[in-house]
Amino acid sequence: MRRTLPTLFLGLLLPACIPDADADADFDEADAAEGDLGAAGPPGRALDADELLAGTLCPDPRAPGVQSLSFQLLSRSGGEGILPIRGTDHPVSDATPYAVGLGPDALGFALPPGVVALDADGAEVPDANGIVESGAPQGFTGVGAGRRLGARLTAVELKYVAAGGDARAAAPLQVILLLDHSGSLRGQPDPQFAPNPSRASDLRSAHLELFAQVVRTQRLADATAFSLVWFHGRRVFVTPEFGAASTDRTRLVCPEDAAPCRADPARDGLARLAVGQAGGTPLTDALDTTFDGVVAPALAAGRNPVVVLFTDGVENGDTSAVPERLPLVVGRYVEAAVPLAVVHLEPAASSADPRGPAPEFNALACATGGQYLYVARPEDFGAQDLRSRLLGALFGAWQARVTLDLAGAPAPGAALLTTRLSVANGPTALETTLAEPALPGAPDTRVLLIPGR
Repeated sequence: MRRTLPTLFLGLLLPACIPDADADADFDEADAAEGDLGAAGPPGRALDADELLAGTLCPDPRAPGVQSLSFQLLSRSGGEGILPIRGTDHPVSDATPYAVGLGPDALGFALPPGVVALDADGAEVPDANGIVESGAPQGFTGVGAGRRLGARLTAVELKYVAAGGDARAAAPLQVILLLDHSGSLRGQPDPQFAPNPSRASDLRSAHLELFAQVVRTQRLADATAFSLVWFHGRRVFVTPEFGAASTDRTRLVCPEDAAPCRADPARDGLARLAVGQAGGTPLTDALDTTFDGVVAPALAAGRNPVVVLFTDGVENGDTSAVPERLPLVVGRYVEAAVPLAVVHLEPAASSADPRGPAPEFNALACATGGQYLYVARPEDFGAQDLRSRLLGALFGAWQARVTLDLAGAPAPGAALLTTRLSVANGPTALETTLAEPALPGAPDTRVLLIPGR
């Protein structure tokens, strides 16, 4: 079983009642507990960012050697929870303060200490400011594995890009949860056979709690609408009950101890997805049907739709289409400027599917102006920075246009970039390391590099 999602070249096409989950942890409270919170400033005050979260690296198909790196700036100084920070040209609210002016000179890359960058022949590259682990990500175990190529990133432009574009930045948001419900989640890709826990990518449905926290959060305005669509086998489920846009969040996540949820857990849209996973992954049909049934009505109603696509891969290939059809379907999202925030869970260790970050899913996010969030282990769904990155992606992201220079010829296939990224925001200097985490259970923070396009 191998993932057969075709590579996309679209630059020119242009608490849920979930067993064994921490159903009591609120998104905002969980974030607030891990930050040193101060009093909220007056509306419109420029707040200093105090966290930097790297995201998606996208090649520019029209400019070889040019990449766009998206990342989030966050503040925990707003009274409660996280605050995604926008640029000065975008609407300011208590939930999205703006940062002081940032330009290319505010962005820097540095080689992490203790890591030596090597070219393809094994010679040291003393002035390289990053390394690229060459070859496919499958089986990657750390910065010491595989050949390494010296890499240099140079920032040429830095700006904030709103989800859906500037024209819809002030429109009411519609969050569309498009969730994989295939059998590989619980180890039952073929409904004719019993589940095999050793082949389950998320046996306890931990991913549902992440999306429940997004639905609950107070960081999204009351006018935010939600829709839920799921897919498995050869079917896509867009129901009037959950697929239609609604600002009533209790449809998707029952309030704690709510009587209707106790009497009938199926009333909770997310909780019902903790059971019944079976069959393959009709990804193309899911994207196509969701556009017709949910995205198009949202656009017609003057909303700003952002699709959160969750999947653990495309086992046995896409069950809904020939490979040539997927780029055409994704092209509809590109043309309408509807971003896909792709949350990709690593397949089970015993699976024959490719391991590590997936260029195909990264390409889906890049093509639509969305974010790619790779999740290495089910326990990572409770990580603070994953929650923060996903919430920030609903508003937009900072985008750094950078030039990429390699000391040697790039190896075939995708690579993982390890470097240190820093941003100067007024008096504050923020820094994050784009590397494999040192602590087991921590989310993967590397960015995927696809050179030569």
